[in-house]
Amino acid sequence: MHHARKRPEFPESAITVALSEGSGSTVVWRIRIDVETTGGRSRLGTILTAPPAGKRLGTRVVCLASCPGAVAWDILAEPLAPHPVNVGATLRVESCEDPGELALVPCDGSLVVAGPETGPGAGAYNQATGVGVGVAVVPIGARVRGWSFTADPLLPATAAIVSPIFGALPLITLPAGGSFGDNPENLIGPATIAFAGAPAAWWVSWRELG
Repeated sequence: MHHARKRPEFPESAITVALSEGSGSTVVWRIRIDVETTGGRSRLGTILTAPPAGKRLGTRVVCLASCPGAVAWDILAEPLAPHPVNVGATLRVESCEDPGELALVPCDGSLVVAGPETGPGAGAYNQATGVGVGVAVVPIGARVRGWSFTADPLLPATAAIVSPIFGALPLITLPAGGSFGDNPENLIGPATIAFAGAPAAWWVSWRELG
């Protein structure tokens, strides 16, 4: 098997991704991590694993991922060439302690990859995340793939979107403890999403058009 897809339906918003392979393997795996919220789907990021090569355990946690409001995770692992014909590995995904913010943390020698994806309309995925008041600035020509925010358990929060194309969109207000997410189809940068009031956490993901 040259690739494996795992789609764990966790209500939890933080997970660990573990990889099991032979302790002598020299294969580098590319693992893409997509997340779904009530607002839709976006790419959290991609990592490259460091192979065991007899120097590390064959079964190990290779990354931690978290996203406020996540309802499902889609994880794709594929080996980078050159690799043996019968290369194989097993992914295990489990819930973990939630840090309350958007994060992709590599473990055991893995590296977070920032760069273009392949395929039609490909481009680099980027993101902004924050805790408390803040502004996400989407650059010119980038398409927003998803965003969400949560309000403090005791206080309300707001999100304001401004773009030259659409102008100022209606203010989104959350009650204390509320959450909101969206996967817009036509929001292209330049644009700003400003989070005010008492946001507990927020994130915005966009794709640079290639």
